Amino acid sequence: MKLQQLRYLVAVAEEGSLLQASRRVGVAQPALSQQLKALEDSVQTKLLHRTSRGTRVTKCGAVMVEHAKAILERAAIATRDVQEQRDTVTGEISLMVASAVAELILPRFLKQMSREYPDVALRVSSQDSGAVQSALENARVDLGVLPDHDQLKSVNSRHLLTEPMVFVSAADAGTAAVQEPISFSKAVRNPLITVEKGHPMRIELERLATKHRVSLNVAAESNSLLMIRSYVESGLASCILPKCSVAEKERVGVLRTRSLVRPHIAQRYLVAWPKSRPLVRAGEVSAELLRREFEFGCGHA
Repeated sequence: MKLQQLRYLVAVAEEGSLLQASRRVGVAQPALSQQLKALEDSVQTKLLHRTSRGTRVTKCGAVMVEHAKAILERAAIATRDVQEQRDTVTGEISLMVASAVAELILPRFLKQMSREYPDVALRVSSQDSGAVQSALENARVDLGVLPDHDQLKSVNSRHLLTEPMVFVSAADAGTAAVQEPISFSKAVRNPLITVEKGHPMRIELERLATKHRVSLNVAAESNSLLMIRSYVESGLASCILPKCSVAEKERVGVLRTRSLVRPHIAQRYLVAWPKSRPLVRAGEVSAELLRREFEFGCGHA
């Protein structure tokens, strides 16, 4: 019995499909099946039942899955404890950051990681928050930075920062009076470019609109922060975003923001990691440095 085989079994049990499990663990399906058969041979019982609709664990398989999870967790803890005895933090960490805050924190974060923890290898990417959530819940990355919301599952997390949401328009869209706060109801009557339906931020905006008996005046949709900001810069529409995601554009005079009132809206950001993958020391120091750089980048240091 090998730890690798136990990881494969847990993946199949959680995915309900050999194909999906093979994609998750990064192993070809025939090789995955071979290792699972070897595991069944080692315990001399059938652990998986294959049907036309997928693959499910047998009664014995379900018992084995629970033991496998416990064994894998203990193995990860043992590895982490041994590594933490070293003077040097080492390891490889995959990090995915929501695009709304990526350009704000990643440059300094990467520079500081290289300076403080040169032996930690980082694989960094930026995606919309839905993609970050999916990657975390399917254990495709070690760490993720994303907005907090009710639909998050299968992850552990720590609070990074709470950032106010603001009404954003092109800098030439009015006079100096546009610096004054604006009510949510009045803001959403303006032509807006928003994230697409189903996105957590869109769900929250729609919930607030319903509560305040107004409709969102959606002129365009995009999950790309770059596209949203470009659309607003052109003067075609306004948007509602976390203030830190447009801070640089506002500083150079391209965009202008107004505080939202009645109600005040804020976005909580988290650093998260899969429940199935305990945080090793390299992940711990990365998470702490992310918190530090997040506060610096958003002006809350």
